[in-house]
Amino acid sequence: MDIFIGWILGAISSWLIAKVFANKSSTELDGKLTKQAQKLSSATNFISFERMIRTAKWKREDIGHDEVWVCESNSLFQFKRSEDRESFREKWTSVFPDQNGSRFHINLLINGTVVRSLPFVSGDGGRYTLPLPDLTLVNDEQVFSWYKDEIDVLIAEIIGNYYRYNSIAQVAKFTKVELVPGRKPNA
Repeated sequence: MDIFIGWILGAISSWLIAKVFANKSSTELDGKLTKQAQKLSSATNFISFERMIRTAKWKREDIGHDEVWVCESNSLFQFKRSEDRESFREKWTSVFPDQNGSRFHINLLINGTVVRSLPFVSGDGGRYTLPLPDLTLVNDEQVFSWYKDEIDVLIAEIIGNYYRYNSIAQVAKFTKVELVPGRKPNA
């Protein structure tokens, strides 16, 4: 009988201990999930970055050997040209007098961490800094397009490296790249 009572008391105490720790674990987990949700909704996520690209003022700074564009209202948001370069030539770049073009990336950084990397093209021996246009085939013809409200075009407008032109719209006309209003379909 003593063994049976000991077994029952042991089972009850084990159940109580497990219940207490399960509740404590659930409370800790809820707290961690709440913190993560707050972090995602804070000003340090990509949606906020995109909003800053659209609305904030940006300034170019030379940091070391890098050209870095820094958001004036929150310096945690930056973008800079990467060091990766490869030769680049497509039909739309053939209008440039200097045929030496290169493809590289613009890295978007939040607090020094790359959150996205966008392909860009340096055209006419570096006189132009342009987003890599989308390529589609229409009746077996190559059609190159930039979407005016996409982040790569907005970044190109911030950089503003158009040589003898004042806007990406003027460069689009010169290069025969379509500048499409809005965003990419299915983007």
